[in-house]
Amino acid sequence: MPLETEECWRLLRSDSVGRIVYTFQALPAVVPVNYVVLGESLLVRTSVGSRLGQLADDTVVAFEVDDIDRATRTGWSVVLVGSTRVLQETPQGMEGLLHHPGLPWVGMEGGVTLRISPGFVTGRHLLPEV
Repeated sequence: MPLETEECWRLLRSDSVGRIVYTFQALPAVVPVNYVVLGESLLVRTSVGSRLGQLADDTVVAFEVDDIDRATRTGWSVVLVGSTRVLQETPQGMEGLLHHPGLPWVGMEGGVTLRISPGFVTGRHLLPEV
């Protein structure tokens, strides 16, 4: 069953780990990341030397988060497709993120913060087949 956009954002805010999909050498790549929802965009923190840390501004990515109960065969899945922006980091600008519980698992020194601005967000409830 499809989810309304507002419900998709509520579910995105309820978690802090998802998967980002991007292109590497003309092939799809998927990486688990921790994230924070700020307004209607996502922040992802990664290390400078990682493939994800090398993404340029305006790179199109997909982001997926879900919650599945295997016993009941129910759950939900949300997918956001959008573009990246590398945030310019200053100690003052990043100070609020230092204490945010969802960010970062990667240390603040020498890291990169990507903002993912959505083009669209979709989701669905997963229900057992009847």
